[in-house]
Amino acid sequence: MVDLETISNDNLGGLKLLQFAPIWFFSADQVFNAGYSWLTIYCPSETMQYNETTQLDDNGNYQTITITGELPAIRPAIHAALAPYRQSRFIVQCEDMNGNLRLAGTLAQPLALSDTSDTGKGTSDANTYTFSFAGNTTNPALFL
Repeated sequence: MVDLETISNDNLGGLKLLQFAPIWFFSADQVFNAGYSWLTIYCPSETMQYNETTQLDDNGNYQTITITGELPAIRPAIHAALAPYRQSRFIVQCEDMNGNLRLAGTLAQPLALSDTSDTGKGTSDANTYTFSFAGNTTNPALFL
């Protein structure tokens, strides 16, 4: 094992790019089928997060990956845009604020989409649409 070093440059939190694609957009070798490409979710960067946790069970290590974000204001357009994909499984590409690009999920171990609309309880609460892509994989997300 090599020594792990601290970094001296900026170490910014959050994500600046979040793209996803249902697994049926891809061929068997995980290349996009003709006419398909990444779908992008545009969120305020301070609402997006990537989390990958190593877990251990009787069969060995696995990764629990969760990628979350929020869109301000519940709108019919958001529900309509995601409706065709609610039963799908996904591969997600995201770039953090430090410029690291990751590919999470595979054809064999895709991520699932869940979403929540929440008005809050009072006028001071934020009215938001929250989503997450999550799943377990045997390997960490790939750095591209």
